[in-house]
Amino acid sequence: MELEKAQTLKVTNKNAAIDILYNIVKRNVDTNSENDIKTKEQAILDLGELLAATGQAEGNWRTG
Repeated sequence: MELEKAQTLKVTNKNAAIDILYNIVKRNVDTNSENDIKTKEQAILDLGELLAATGQAEGNWRTG
C-alpha cells in the first residue's frame, strides 16, 4: 500500500514520502470503511511529522 511505502521512504527520501502522504490526505475516503479512515488519519499524522522535521510545517503548503 502507499502508506507503507511512504513510511519506508520517511528515512531515505522525505520529499517522496511527503508527496505520497499528501496524495493520500487529499483523497476522498469511504466513510463506511474503518480501514480507509484509519489510513487517512495515519497519513495526516505522518505528513505533519515530516513537514515539521523538514521545516515545512508553517505557512501554506501545497494549497492547490
